[in-house]
Amino acid sequence: MAEKDEMLFDDAELTDLDLEEALSNLLFYTLDEAITKMEKAGQFTPFTVCLKNDSDDVLVETHPGEDPEECGLSAKAAINLISHVTSAYTYCYDGYVETEEDGQVDAIIVEIAKADDSLCKAYCLAYTLKNGGDEIEFDSGLIDLGDIETMYDPDLAGVKPE
Repeated sequence: MAEKDEMLFDDAELTDLDLEEALSNLLFYTLDEAITKMEKAGQFTPFTVCLKNDSDDVLVETHPGEDPEECGLSAKAAINLISHVTSAYTYCYDGYVETEEDGQVDAIIVEIAKADDSLCKAYCLAYTLKNGGDEIEFDSGLIDLGDIETMYDPDLAGVKPE
């Protein structure tokens, strides 16, 4: 995983993240990957980043699909297939959120959880397309979307395949 000082996303702008350091680093890494892909191509295929047990090594996998549900099912299957060698995951995709102030806004959405969590945290980084979509302007902070269901299957987490 890249060192924090090499990352594009400035974590100094993030406040009140209720994450331990390893998860915070995983979140920043995921955001940097998504931002880089958005800046290069204006879009990206949903992807997961899984943190290997007892290390800073990560496994990154994309999840193409015909619709968001198919991408999510692919991500969940991949996360659970390797859950015996990972301690946490992020699932990242391009979408939108509803805000009271601005209505519907485009956003990079990141779900993050540890293997033993019953729920995962969801965050988003809103952005605006400028100049007919040729430029992307990212907001300066994350929006906490709250807790959602984890992709880890509690019956599989930590279980080695036979």
